[in-house]
Amino acid sequence: MCRISRYVYLIWASSDNGAEYFGIRKAISKMNILISGATSLIGAEIAKRFSSGNSLYLIARNSNDLAALVETLNPNSENVSIVECDLSDGNCQTIDLLNDQVSFDLFVSIASATSRTRDSSLDALSVRRHANVDLISPINIAMTLIKKKPEGKKLNVIFLSTVLTSLISPDRRVYSSYKTLQQEYLSRLSKDKVKLMLVEIATFISPEKASDRTKELANQVYSGYQNGRRKVTFGFSGRVLKGIYYLHPLLYFGLIKSLRLVRKLLNDPIK
Repeated sequence: MCRISRYVYLIWASSDNGAEYFGIRKAISKMNILISGATSLIGAEIAKRFSSGNSLYLIARNSNDLAALVETLNPNSENVSIVECDLSDGNCQTIDLLNDQVSFDLFVSIASATSRTRDSSLDALSVRRHANVDLISPINIAMTLIKKKPEGKKLNVIFLSTVLTSLISPDRRVYSSYKTLQQEYLSRLSKDKVKLMLVEIATFISPEKASDRTKELANQVYSGYQNGRRKVTFGFSGRVLKGIYYLHPLLYFGLIKSLRLVRKLLNDPIK
């Protein structure tokens, strides 16, 4: 290999594409990380996984909501701060002010107001709130953080959504619509400004009870980011359903209808 080729190879190997190809792990320390949705079980577990050696900034409507989590993070992290911000407003002045003092390396977007919302429950008053939390606020935050990044420096973004909500629950299209729009917008941002990692949750994780799955998901998000992955899919069942849906939609809907019938019979057996 000639000297020029060797230099080109070394430059490529040290880039994001090369790191992903070779599985080169980047150090996750001394980072300023902003996390939305840390009040959820998944968000809290991801915060714990990224806490060691980093400074965490956790977005919450009220600081009391995260007091217990902060106590568990403090021993491991460089610093833990609560950023009081109501994402339903659509524009968070607190983050604007904080961004003048802190250069953020990573934004983890988890917050959602529609993950368990059925389309039929929406009304004129709630639509704006849901749109702000699930779509407008995360995009505004990302754009705010990008503006302060030095020339040549990228903002890393981890974006989480669930495949199963849109596949299993057709009556919850509002969630998948907002998440799809947010993903599409973030994906279109200039690649020299943003490095995006998509996390698709393709299995059921209880939003009310911590489990091994929650920890396993957090571990995969961490290792995916460490290895420079662009996409992480967690779970097997969602992948199978997604494959069936694209190959044969009628078979998919028949399968979902059967699963719902079985669940109904198990919960309310015929006497």
